[in-house]
Amino acid sequence: MQGNLHLAFWEPGLETVLTWPVWAVFASLGLLCLWFGARRRSQRVQYV
Repeated sequence: MQGNLHLAFWEPGLETVLTWPVWAVFASLGLLCLWFGARRRSQRVQYV
């Protein structure tokens, strides 16, 4: 991923995430997974 982003965007973003508490990183990833899972489930119900 680093190769796709300019260094000016990669360094501040990486440093920001690395300073967050571990629970905050995993909680945000978990919420994103729940949100995408709910969207996918609701789309599947519409077709049935």
